[in-house]
Amino acid sequence: MTYNAVGTYTVEAFVTDLLGTESQHCISTIEIVETEERAYVGSTDLGVFVMINGATPVASNTGLSGDQLKLRALRLHPAYADLTGDQQHVWAATKDGVSYSTDGAANWVNISKATLGEPVNTVADSPAPVTADLDQLDICFCPQDQRRVYLYRFTVTPKRVWEYVSDDYGLTWGNTQVTT
Repeated sequence: MTYNAVGTYTVEAFVTDLLGTESQHCISTIEIVETEERAYVGSTDLGVFVMINGATPVASNTGLSGDQLKLRALRLHPAYADLTGDQQHVWAATKDGVSYSTDGAANWVNISKATLGEPVNTVADSPAPVTADLDQLDICFCPQDQRRVYLYRFTVTPKRVWEYVSDDYGLTWGNTQVTT
């Protein structure tokens, strides 16, 4: 059977053998639904909004508060639509650190700057930068491994960049200083 319209259908299936004998009939109910289209919108002071199927955007900030509502970047993996549901994370770089959602932005998990760890001081700056100095964040993804997340943190004075890498969707992080 092929259905081209949204709706609920009752299907009766059976097999007829070469002698014309029918198998036991199986009755199933099938629901055809439209694909939900989502748009994620980030703000610099009100957090994340989700717009479903073109409707009015609705705030979706459960788990975010204070500086976590001050977004610097909002990202989805470039292959988001092709990933399995448990890999469709929504990521936000905030003034407080990094947050991610595994349920379409309904709930958020926060990774503070302190959890990311102190930045490596390869160039021997004195005084060495501390995690509170890193106020600029951005997020990127590895196209070959959807579990790998890159986070870039910046200082303005002195001008420095750190690359943080997680190979487990943000559970653990390592960092290196990128010379500029």
